[in-house]
Amino acid sequence: MENFRNNNFGPFWHFCTDGTRQQIIFSCDEDFFAAMNVLAICLSLVNVRLVAFAIMNNHVHLILAGRIELCLELFRLFTKRLRRYFELKGRKDILSGFECESPVAIEDARQMQTEIAYVHRNPYVARADVLPYSYRWSSGSIYFNDIVKSFRGIPFAQVPFSKRTEIFQGRVLTMPDNYCWGGDYIIPQSFVDYRLGESFFSNAAEYFIKTSKIQEDHCALLKRYNDSQVLNYEEGYSVAASLSKSRFGNHIPSTLTPQQKAELSKTLKYDYHMSNKQIASILKMDILVLNQMFPPRQNGQ
Repeated sequence: MENFRNNNFGPFWHFCTDGTRQQIIFSCDEDFFAAMNVLAICLSLVNVRLVAFAIMNNHVHLILAGRIELCLELFRLFTKRLRRYFELKGRKDILSGFECESPVAIEDARQMQTEIAYVHRNPYVARADVLPYSYRWSSGSIYFNDIVKSFRGIPFAQVPFSKRTEIFQGRVLTMPDNYCWGGDYIIPQSFVDYRLGESFFSNAAEYFIKTSKIQEDHCALLKRYNDSQVLNYEEGYSVAASLSKSRFGNHIPSTLTPQQKAELSKTLKYDYHMSNKQIASILKMDILVLNQMFPPRQNGQ
């Protein structure tokens, strides 16, 4: 924990693009490969550290360590190179609105724990087929995972020059000696300072607890980062039951009156970003009623 205020490591920032945007940015493995490579390249050009990250279909999370002006420069380069990649694919305007003008300063070690856990939980709550440590496009697979850490790939310098030209989309730059190639992208063990991130947790058990179940601070982060969803069904039900008990003296949300359900559904929708389908399941409400209250967007949420 003492590392937090050591000037050799901080300050720390959480960069996040808008999680409620409906446009899918990264739509295939090739797009995710490119994002990973671009992120690694940019980190080699700017003197900041990447503590944790998650690349989702329509937004990204980055926890960075370094002076704010350098972190902003990293994000600018990241966006610039990504835009070049998508332009070559004929998707020129795909990154419209892809920005982070107000990164969040991380003030203490407890907040750092919460922010890291939040980032690594993002894929888990958005998809039913992954866990925080099995999602390929985040640093969650590295933390406290000796099996992943032991995979080194091949030195990036040994990648054929033609392939490196493709990766850089132009002039090939010299990458750090520790960068390794995993077959499709520069492996995150090469460019994520996971040891620094791990140092904010007492041990692997504490990290596991914070990433595997909802913490009280997570809902506040949901509103701050405007994420589309951070609660799975069980966690959503727990939140609804707690709110139902505190507001109406009834810990079973499905037995509330229609008026009480309507009131509670607004909190679940606007404060916790639950989908209409999720609210309907938890409160046992007619989905048509919810669709009238909260008209679905293009993705049906």
